[in-house]
Amino acid sequence: MTIRPFLGGKSFDPESLDILDKAFEDVCAQLGVSGNARHSREAIAKKVLEQADGQRDRDAIRAAVVASLSDARPNSGRCPNLPSTSVGRRLLELRSGSAD
Repeated sequence: MTIRPFLGGKSFDPESLDILDKAFEDVCAQLGVSGNARHSREAIAKKVLEQADGQRDRDAIRAAVVASLSDARPNSGRCPNLPSTSVGRRLLELRSGSAD
């Protein structure tokens, strides 16, 4: 899995792109998000790009993204291809645009 399809026209030097790719892959793996879960991957990619602003440490980016997704309000919706967790609910909120 790569973050490239979700860059939205933004360009990065090769080293930064490698860091973003690895952080994105790490978050997806940690959350159990498969390659078929496009909407969930897109929400994660947006969070990776937000958290990576100026950050060069992939582990710090991963931790910040997971923490931001884990800080979710209860929601009755479920995000397909994700475990029923606060992270899944947070991804659903991000996807639907109802997040703070």
